[in-house]
Amino acid sequence: MDSFFKKKVKCTKDGNNEVFRNGYYEWEIKNWDKIENEFYVFSPKFNICGYSWELKLYPKGKGDEGKNHLSLYLYNNDVDKDLYPHIYTNVILYIRNFNDYTNCETINSSKYFNHNENSLNHTKFINKSILFTKNEKFSKPLVENNKTIIGVYIRVYKYTREEHFINELKSLLSNDNRSNKSEEIIGEKNFEWEIEDWNIHKNESLLESPVFKVQNYNWKLNLYPNGMDDKNFVSLFLNNIDVENDNSLHICAKCVLYIRNINKYSFFHGEPIKFFTYFNKNFDKIGFSQFIKKYNLYAEFEKSSKALVEDDKVIIGAYICIYNYDNQERYTNELNKLLVLNNEDFHIRNNSNYEWKIDNWDSLQHEEFSPEFKAIDYNWKIKLIKDDKDENGKEYVSIYLNNEDVINDNIHICTKFILTIRNCEDYSCFNTRNFLQFPCFYDKNHNTFGAKNLIETKYLTEKNKNSKSLVENGKTIINAYIHGYNYEREKYKDTDCEKAYYFEWEIKNWEFISNYIESPEFLACNYIWKIELNLLEYEKEASYSAFLKNVDVEDKCDKDINVNFVLSLRNIHDYSIFEAKAFNYIFNKNNNKCGLTKFIEKKDLYKKSKTSDTTLIENDIFIIGGLIYISESK
Repeated sequence: MDSFFKKKVKCTKDGNNEVFRNGYYEWEIKNWDKIENEFYVFSPKFNICGYSWELKLYPKGKGDEGKNHLSLYLYNNDVDKDLYPHIYTNVILYIRNFNDYTNCETINSSKYFNHNENSLNHTKFINKSILFTKNEKFSKPLVENNKTIIGVYIRVYKYTREEHFINELKSLLSNDNRSNKSEEIIGEKNFEWEIEDWNIHKNESLLESPVFKVQNYNWKLNLYPNGMDDKNFVSLFLNNIDVENDNSLHICAKCVLYIRNINKYSFFHGEPIKFFTYFNKNFDKIGFSQFIKKYNLYAEFEKSSKALVEDDKVIIGAYICIYNYDNQERYTNELNKLLVLNNEDFHIRNNSNYEWKIDNWDSLQHEEFSPEFKAIDYNWKIKLIKDDKDENGKEYVSIYLNNEDVINDNIHICTKFILTIRNCEDYSCFNTRNFLQFPCFYDKNHNTFGAKNLIETKYLTEKNKNSKSLVENGKTIINAYIHGYNYEREKYKDTDCEKAYYFEWEIKNWEFISNYIESPEFLACNYIWKIELNLLEYEKEASYSAFLKNVDVEDKCDKDINVNFVLSLRNIHDYSIFEAKAFNYIFNKNNNKCGLTKFIEKKDLYKKSKTSDTTLIENDIFIIGGLIYISESK
């Protein structure tokens, strides 16, 4: 056994690291057939180098990535119990023949274990095809006579140098794929801010670090010793100064924010922001309102008798990576992040991106339209107002997105979009406004939405921090990035009023129904109602009237009832194909019904939608329905 480990350990490269302790553990599996169909199994817990560990085996592999493989994870149980342990290791995981050490498959990794990263994961540990067979590499199979051994050798290094600390911060951001241009780091820095006399400053509402530079951008840390929202926590944020007053600058970054002991690098609490953060005029800082509980600043970790605040001093820091923004993928990713905000209940059906290149800005008229384009299966145009003046006479650029299909159609489109104006050559130089916090609904009465006074005209040629402007040499790009959402039942009856009553009446065999028809009576908002449809024929056209009738007020009610309601006709299968009208009416015994005598023309019931060939009436069936809300009664 010793010779086996000597051979394996000999291959381990320690570099300049000083070994603190090492040890190994072997997990004997004597009934492979009983675990091979399990989703996962845990080894017994074991102790190596003074820490508690366990192995987690996925015999069928974990997820799609682990398909046809064994997946093997090593967990440290101590870092989950405390904020402060930071363990720097070199680990050999292996599987071997139960009786022969020479028939062994290994994988070697270095790993920092901490409360953010408590496991070493090898999803493709070994291909299952070699478990039971002899081959050129193994004279005996790894699983033989239903037995095998899975083991681990752990070498723990002394964590004493700044180099160890910086490498752990980098590992928290998972910056492994730097060959991918979207992951290309163009600048990185670790900044530390030493705070003396913590007991004096701990009662202040806000402390600001000195300004520091990363990749020519100016930053500072904002520390709230008594928290922003909860006095039991310390809050910590990273703030970019440049974007606050810049109309077109966008910076892509990741960071780790931390607080550490002034004398010991391995004693710190860090929180990574692993996702790409896009700093711009509307989003200039990121961080944690509950970064760390106050009492944890003075709590001593049992293995080191250290606290974060020592001798009334502490260090606040940030490790920051700035990423290349010179590609469309980065730009689209930022737009997408803006669009998905607050849309957890909306299901994206598709998305589209359209760019309208303008080669001579000065030659544009007051109002211009882009060429018609197809996006999310519909036809659109961008409307640009070049010099839209406000009440004070200031000139702005306004941009709108017009849908060309809904104007003479019963279709309804649920969408959200972002309109931008950007530099033709630099994707990081653009201006936008996240003006649509929630999706908008296009129909024949609402075919245009957009950003009025998006940006003041004088800022179009203003140079940003990177010496770029939105309009350069008369050229710019107007961009529409659009999400299309499934038009489901909940979107069809969408209302902000929790007390609104939604009703539907399915009408079958429409062809054989007479000119007048009443719905069954129904209860809504404590009153009895019904709907009346009536065919009215004129010399050149025929229309259907639609009325909502209150049955109670005729002889049972002496008060006025103030009612907001919507009547609609829709396709039985497609919630986006409907005709609807909104009303406000005071019902009483003298006025017991409200609606329109020309609610919809008869021919429009059979008119096909431009985009789907769907009609309101399908297979001689359609739905009439709507919403009723009583705002007040007198």
